Amino acid sequence: MRFERSTVIGSVLLLTVPVFALIQSIATLRAGKKNSMAYLLIALCFFFFFIKIPPLADLYRHFANYAAITSATTLADVIQGKVDIVLYANFYIFKTLGIPFFVIPGLYTALSVYCYLSALNIVMLHSGKTFTPRQFVLLHVAVLFLINPFIIAMGLRFGFSMAVMTLAMTLFCHKKNQTLALCLMLFAMLTHFSSMLLVGVFLCSRLMRLNRPLTVLFSAIALMTAKFALPLILSHITISGIDSYSDVYTSGMYAGDYLTSGNANGMINFLIILFPALFLGGYMLGNPMSNQTGDIKNAAAWLVIFVFLCSSSLQAASRYASAASVFLLFYYVAHQGSFLRGRFNYFFLCFMLMVTGYNFIENIYVPRRPIMLGEMWQSFYKTPLLNLFYGEEEYEQYLRFINRDSGEWIGHEMDLG
Repeated sequence: MRFERSTVIGSVLLLTVPVFALIQSIATLRAGKKNSMAYLLIALCFFFFFIKIPPLADLYRHFANYAAITSATTLADVIQGKVDIVLYANFYIFKTLGIPFFVIPGLYTALSVYCYLSALNIVMLHSGKTFTPRQFVLLHVAVLFLINPFIIAMGLRFGFSMAVMTLAMTLFCHKKNQTLALCLMLFAMLTHFSSMLLVGVFLCSRLMRLNRPLTVLFSAIALMTAKFALPLILSHITISGIDSYSDVYTSGMYAGDYLTSGNANGMINFLIILFPALFLGGYMLGNPMSNQTGDIKNAAAWLVIFVFLCSSSLQAASRYASAASVFLLFYYVAHQGSFLRGRFNYFFLCFMLMVTGYNFIENIYVPRRPIMLGEMWQSFYKTPLLNLFYGEEEYEQYLRFINRDSGEWIGHEMDLG
């Protein structure tokens, strides 16, 4: 096997200063290539960035489930009564093999990054356009800005599931390796139940072509009926108790009728979270739509409607808006009017990077507690070889600073700012 010089350089940098490996790997991306090795190096950088993320919030609950597995525990015990069996099966396999828990957040983040980058590459290769090296690199940077790696690393299930489903839908839309796409779609649904709803979106995109008037009309209907429609849909998904499991998002602690209740502060918060999706959605509606049933552009349009359908729950809408932002970026790449010579297209690309960059900054500020507790910035410049001397005992030192009941950093609880 012959390796390119850039791959060798990137590998050496990865083992010395990972942040330089990330920059170098992104800079060497080129259109017309599979870029598989560059994507692998970028994914490995994220793996090492997140391998020591402290077990706060949801991640603490996952750590407790992992730690509860003993030699007497069977796989059936672990997955019994669970909706999302992939993660729990993963806990059992890793615990049985003696692989420490802290590998899992880094692994899921790395795999998610690889899925998103691979999906973008497929869209670009099938767009029929010629991208300059600068455009090609900037679009990959935009995708990385839209990904929230902390959501993936701390929640494990939803973020990873969305990444796998994105790649599966992209493969289906471009008629590439349908067997793999089907397997990935099934895997995503077994990772988190929320992917089942995206299967519905995908099927709609294959049955009905949307244009601008229909997109606006269906979005308005979805917005006005969101308070009743989403709970109604979920109540009919009775597999493994998903109907009751999803109540927490539709009527429980994560529900909030922000767009339809007249709550001004809630609406502002909602719009800030949706800013990248709204900006890219504005491009979609501001230009003639030439969608075809089953293509990536039609899937993006249907996903926008679905986000409005979720507007009665800030948690659900914000999560799906992240996936919608990626698909709307794919829409921008695939649209016949993008990347033509002209001042508007140049300024739009630059402004899009500013918008996605804002999203990246927000994604750093919100989860600042794990960054601070784990001093995660050190992973940028310290050699990953030091992880050879890092084990479960060192990782469990974090537990001294974590409230066992809430999973929060003692003295830095969320309500303290």
